[in-house]
Amino acid sequence: MTTCQYAAQRGVAVRPVRYGNALIEAARNQALKELSPEADYALFVDDDMVTDADALMRLLEHQVPVVSALCTTRPPVDLPFKVYEPRADQFVPLAELKPDSLVRGQFAVGAAFLLVERSVLERLREFYLTAGDWLYFERRTLDRLHVRTELREAERARREGIRRAGFARDGYLRVFDRNLTPDDRRLGEDMDLSRKLVGLGIETAIDTATVVAHVGDYPYGPWDLDDKWAGLVPWARPKSRGPLAPGEGLPGGGPAGCSAPTVVPPREDLAERLAFEVVPFPSGGFDRGPDGSGDAAGERLDPAGRNVHGASRAGRVD
Repeated sequence: MTTCQYAAQRGVAVRPVRYGNALIEAARNQALKELSPEADYALFVDDDMVTDADALMRLLEHQVPVVSALCTTRPPVDLPFKVYEPRADQFVPLAELKPDSLVRGQFAVGAAFLLVERSVLERLREFYLTAGDWLYFERRTLDRLHVRTELREAERARREGIRRAGFARDGYLRVFDRNLTPDDRRLGEDMDLSRKLVGLGIETAIDTATVVAHVGDYPYGPWDLDDKWAGLVPWARPKSRGPLAPGEGLPGGGPAGCSAPTVVPPREDLAERLAFEVVPFPSGGFDRGPDGSGDAAGERLDPAGRNVHGASRAGRVD
């Protein structure tokens, strides 16, 4: 059973569609641009992730504004979660996460399997359009240069005019971006979003009971870091077993959320096949972009209860 089928049985109809772009932030912003008016949530799913079919419903059941499943980076494997330190005005390493729990706070999370409530997306959109995000990211620099309040407001208003004109013209948004940190480091698009959530005072939750594996030579997961995570899912493949051979299935047939049977293709074919094996597309196919390429996409979960719009980044493997 796929994620779509599982959700449909529980009153949530899912229509996944793909977005592909060499710039990850551009793909995610394009997904938000196409957000269905009926959608209550957006679900971001990267194309190299595998999980169980009930993962989406488990996140929805928490009824929180923003929640991430538990996932890791690819080698070197690590948990991509941090916590905001106000005095340093930066995210710092998170000391510990415990299995089978829901934690909430000012966290930085990845967007590999991230559920965001529509009201949050609307606030993020206005944060961008009003140039409130510019004022937030530049506030310490402006303080250091002793820029007067009226000059800050004049510059913010000028930027707002430019942004609203662009949005009215072609729907351009930069909710996901790659702003600089105070120590002049470029944020990833997911960490950038997390910083904006901090600026808006919106908490982020992490569900450590809902696990998403990162596909590579084998499904990377928290079990690569500590044995305490090994029993979370029956299809976890211990690192000690080594990489999967081409065509070898995941343990136990693999996660139910993937097409069955779940097979890891040869490396040279990985980028082309992952989107169809990892992302649960409906039988009717997916929407094509304006140029007919099929790279534009979105995911709308229509009537019958809560609706969700989600998007997957397809066409590249990171």
